[in-house]
Amino acid sequence: MSLIEASTTDVTQQQRQSLTPMQRAYLTGRSDQVPLGGVPMHDFREFRGSFHARDLAHAVDAAVKLYTCLRTIIDEQQLVQYVVDVKSARESVAHNFQVIDLSAFDMQHAENRLDQLRKSYRQQIHSLEAFPWTVCLVQMPVESAGPLPNSVVFTSFDGLILDGFSITQLLSEIFSGQINSSDVRTNNKPATTPPAYFDNQESDREFWKQKIVELGEANQLPWKQDLEAIKQSEYCRYGISVQKVNWEKLSRLGFKHRLMQNGLLLTIICEVLSQWSENGELALSLPISSSSLNGIPGNSSSFIVVNYSEQLQQPFVQKAQAMQRQILQAMDHSSFSGVELGKLMVQQTAKLISLPIAITNGLTWSSQYGEGVTLVDGITRTPQLALDIRITSNAQGDVLIDFDYAVAALDGEIVKALADTIDHRIQALVQLTDLADILDVQVKAIVEPKKEPASERDSEGYTNFLRQMFHHLMIEPLPKTALIYGDRVYSYQQAGQAIAKIINHLESIGIDKGGVVAICLPKSAEHVFATFACALAGFIWVPIDLDSPEERLQYLLSNSEADLVICNKPFAFPRTENIHDILAQGASEISSRDFPITSDPAYYLYTSGSTGRPKCVVLNNLATNNVLRYSIEHWNLSASNIHLAATPFHHDLFIFDVFTPFVVGGTLVVPTEAENKSAADWAKLVARHSVNVWSSVPAIMDMLLAAAEPQQLSTLRVIIQGGDYVKPSVIKHLRKILPEAHLSSIGGPTETTIWSIWHDITEQDIDVIPYGTSVPNNKYYILNEQNRHCPDWVTGTICMAGANLSNGYLMDGVLEKKDFVTVISAEGNELLVFKTSDKGYLRDDGEIIIVGRKEGYLKVRGVRIASAEVEAALRKIPTLKDAVVFTCINPVYEGNELVAAYITHQGEDISVKEFRRNLQGSLPNSHVPSRWLRLEEFPLTRNQKIDRKTLAELATKKIYQGY
Repeated sequence: MSLIEASTTDVTQQQRQSLTPMQRAYLTGRSDQVPLGGVPMHDFREFRGSFHARDLAHAVDAAVKLYTCLRTIIDEQQLVQYVVDVKSARESVAHNFQVIDLSAFDMQHAENRLDQLRKSYRQQIHSLEAFPWTVCLVQMPVESAGPLPNSVVFTSFDGLILDGFSITQLLSEIFSGQINSSDVRTNNKPATTPPAYFDNQESDREFWKQKIVELGEANQLPWKQDLEAIKQSEYCRYGISVQKVNWEKLSRLGFKHRLMQNGLLLTIICEVLSQWSENGELALSLPISSSSLNGIPGNSSSFIVVNYSEQLQQPFVQKAQAMQRQILQAMDHSSFSGVELGKLMVQQTAKLISLPIAITNGLTWSSQYGEGVTLVDGITRTPQLALDIRITSNAQGDVLIDFDYAVAALDGEIVKALADTIDHRIQALVQLTDLADILDVQVKAIVEPKKEPASERDSEGYTNFLRQMFHHLMIEPLPKTALIYGDRVYSYQQAGQAIAKIINHLESIGIDKGGVVAICLPKSAEHVFATFACALAGFIWVPIDLDSPEERLQYLLSNSEADLVICNKPFAFPRTENIHDILAQGASEISSRDFPITSDPAYYLYTSGSTGRPKCVVLNNLATNNVLRYSIEHWNLSASNIHLAATPFHHDLFIFDVFTPFVVGGTLVVPTEAENKSAADWAKLVARHSVNVWSSVPAIMDMLLAAAEPQQLSTLRVIIQGGDYVKPSVIKHLRKILPEAHLSSIGGPTETTIWSIWHDITEQDIDVIPYGTSVPNNKYYILNEQNRHCPDWVTGTICMAGANLSNGYLMDGVLEKKDFVTVISAEGNELLVFKTSDKGYLRDDGEIIIVGRKEGYLKVRGVRIASAEVEAALRKIPTLKDAVVFTCINPVYEGNELVAAYITHQGEDISVKEFRRNLQGSLPNSHVPSRWLRLEEFPLTRNQKIDRKTLAELATKKIYQGY
């Protein structure tokens, strides 16, 4: 018969006491049906000292007689608690106090057994059929003691009966022998929370309702997974200590500004912790207890909630003073229980785990456990807490900050980095003479290349891509095929002659160096020649997407301030030159010339703009040279390579496709207009010409793999994908059919020139393909919204600095630097970076992992699309009231599709055909949504903004239902 069964008949109804809301919450947390549950509220501690079994047993027995908490039974079925009489309790307490004698064992055997016991007690779950606590004395061999005494005590308490303060008080009395066994309490009522904690006074209720609105989103720490998906977890502890002398210094600095120790330390922790929060905001629970007021150990706990938001403009002292006021104000309204407060948070955040982080202040707890007794280890487990930061002190006056964390929720290296940063922060503070002199916390998190930048090659040509091309084409034409376009095959000499004709003609009609030439040609050999001519002559060239609607096309030309258009048919522009007429001219020679590699504007590329208009990115040869040089070296490209130009010529990847073969003396294959959009034809070209270098966006590679027979691709040796998410399933397929191929992912927006980050895909890249590390002479950073460096694993904005930076944007003849910002590097230097629209985090191995894009910035089949540009075009349709553009993942081909959700004025529907007709005049085909969803209203965030995330989830369910 269990203790609960044996004692139930002896307990009167008056002696039963309902469980408090906090106790009920702990019981709920024991269920594995709740996220981060399946565990009790459990406190484990390990002590070393010279304990005698008889004395300790006597002290425990005295405590059982004196304190009702140790005789309390929790009836989880009836949701009540009651106290067992002293006689019955003493008969069964033998199960709660244990002595294990290992003194006769050899040291190794004893240590192994001790470790087994430690693991068991650390993760103990007490049965509620008995008293939920244990004290275990382990007597160790004398020779194993070393600097520590030879007795070990493990204590294990369930939070249902004791809070942290009470456990500390109780153990201090037991170990010090301060309990008077004759002072037996006759009161048999459980020692639980005073009713005032759960009065839920109306004034306090209203205070917290208003307070909850101010709190930020749920803590966005770099969790391993969605917390609500974690059913159960083990827990670990990592701790730091602040020496007494430093703690006293810090306290004195705080007192100068009337800061209490609690508020000061909490601010330091929050300041650092916010750096690991994706949005810089925190909502934390602070446990409180009234046990110190009544002096009787028991469960007298609740909690309050505080919030923290990182504000760079606010001095540290003001932050700490604000935190202190917030704590005091919350304490004044503590009659509204923490459990009810948690329910409000769940309603506010729509998440079951709304407060996953707690900071427990135990500075008022006893630090003296008795002469010769030392607390050496411990851990707490709390249901639905992913991180519990506990602040206590030891007998020497040092302050201990322990981080108890759920292993399934948080990586141990992150916890270590977070704790160590707090430690370093405190060390820096105690060096100050006044906290008013404090500097903002800065976390070093710079993405360095894995390898040192490649050394200079002996051949000067590799350091100047224009000179190398000129040499191969004009000075000593290589005796081989340079370019293949359909049935036309051009040798290096023939290509050089065509390029010379274009250069001489444009110079003869007055186009000077620095003049702007718009290349309005389809993808062709002539387009390649015109591009090379402009690059070698020093003209600024701009490839124009001929699929653009007339309105957009004219804007591209006007904004570029083009002096001339090269075309192959009549074109609506004041000054045009037909490429066929130029190439029909007689043979032309060109003299040797200098090719300075500078940061002066060299070419323009257009990309989608967040203002509703395309953005003109101004690029230079210095950046281009850096990419080409190190790419050639990285993949060991040479004259034996044959490249296929799969990318459209207005996309930045085409710079690599087209220029690289002529720099190394290889061969370029250009699909004809008929072949350009046919993946089956690309496969034939690869097979026919033994193409061995391929670069494209992943969507084009997907199309190639779907259309090709494996043997058609057998010659491919270097496969480069970038500009969008590289799917692991595609990599798996490539590994299978091309096991010897070098697979790489590349990235970097147009503003960072061709690509500025790369990753060589290895066998370890199974589920996630990293974005990579920076191309030499560049650095990548992860910055938060305040332009501060994010720690490892924390998602932020991906930013780039270095040689690959473009010049900015050309807007109506003016060079603008929007999204180019100056930040302070981790070394303390000013640094110009480009803030991309990509979000990602830095892995501890130095690799960046991309996780998405900023709201309003989209990528579809490798094409960068600003939703504002598409939405601006949609809102011109008279029947539309509003429209929002976003992407959804098609479940069939696992790629992004452009989706438009819309609301009409009268509720009438619009046909897809009508939508397309309205958009064709202002948007290219790549920007026209492929999916449409009519709604009565858009979902809103709590700040009354359109909730694009929820909108995308809704669209996914409706559009792909039945797939």
